[in-house]
Amino acid sequence: MAMRRNERLETMLADAHARQRCAAPHDCNLQEASRRRVRNGELLSPMEGLFIDIPYWNGLDQPRQAWHLALGLQELRPGKYCFDGPTGAMLMGFEVPRVLHAGGLFVVGTRRDNRTVPMATSAPARGWKVPATLNKLYIPDDDPAEQWNVGGVVVTSPVRQLVVIAAMTDFPHALAVFDSAMKTIPAVNDDRLLEFASRSAGSLGVPVDKVRQLVDYANPLSDNGGESFARGVMIQQGFLLPDLQVQFPNPDNPDFPYRVDFCWRLPNGVVIVGELDGKDKYGDPVMTRGKSPAQIGHEESRRETWLVRHCGVTRVFRFTFADVLNTERFIALLLSAGIPRCNRGFMAPLNCSGGAYAAPDWCAMIQ
Repeated sequence: MAMRRNERLETMLADAHARQRCAAPHDCNLQEASRRRVRNGELLSPMEGLFIDIPYWNGLDQPRQAWHLALGLQELRPGKYCFDGPTGAMLMGFEVPRVLHAGGLFVVGTRRDNRTVPMATSAPARGWKVPATLNKLYIPDDDPAEQWNVGGVVVTSPVRQLVVIAAMTDFPHALAVFDSAMKTIPAVNDDRLLEFASRSAGSLGVPVDKVRQLVDYANPLSDNGGESFARGVMIQQGFLLPDLQVQFPNPDNPDFPYRVDFCWRLPNGVVIVGELDGKDKYGDPVMTRGKSPAQIGHEESRRETWLVRHCGVTRVFRFTFADVLNTERFIALLLSAGIPRCNRGFMAPLNCSGGAYAAPDWCAMIQ
């Protein structure tokens, strides 16, 4: 049975939604009214003391749910938490893969808390496990975390966030965050990342070589996390790396040239273009601009024909994120498109002297 209207409660929830956070009532009457509605199935409490409308919550993806939780928690206990790892990176504006939010929120802890970073596991299809987990990551007393203030929310430095993420997930997922960080904050310093990784190897279990690889391969030109993840798999599997977001002339609108996701210019003159098809391209009204899937398909076909006939492109191949997640299928697609591959992935050091990673001699491999 629906409960009697409570205008103060409705105003509180509407205000929280407008400010993109969970409601965090300090008033005892509002707290009790919120709990009653949770028991009645009208509200959700994703974390103790935080409340949100169920349809509104279910309409958010995991990164946005994390955002609402973090801001709500900051409002519930101002100044108590310093957000770290994936949560801090998300609040900084970095693109953080959904799998890294599945474990809950991450904050700075004390000597009694986690001394190693928990590894991220596969994310559920949608939403969080409720109540959400608050993970506390240990920081030694003699190495206090640098703190940044982002819109009134306290987070650790981008350097620490990236190193924590490198420790908790695989290379392709971490590369997506490193790419985004390099694009969002160009001042993120490679030397500082490596120095912090070396210093934190004991306290966080950080693999320094992995951080070095991520620093070497991070590219701010990556357009989104999906493209970064795909490139990360290419790197792991030893494929020749493409140029990103390469532009070609657009005969219909010279002021807005065609831009392709991946472009390989081989030493033998072959030019291969790869395009990652995302569901947003066909379903997001902002992306489609009112066009039907058939219209979008026709325009893509016309563009590909132009690239091949007039721009020196040898071939264009398309793939989906589902293809990327199936490593064997993705390898087969890349090979069938003619992308060169060396005998082993770049993740193994090809030349360990001085910590350098030497790329294969592609010119010698491609005739």
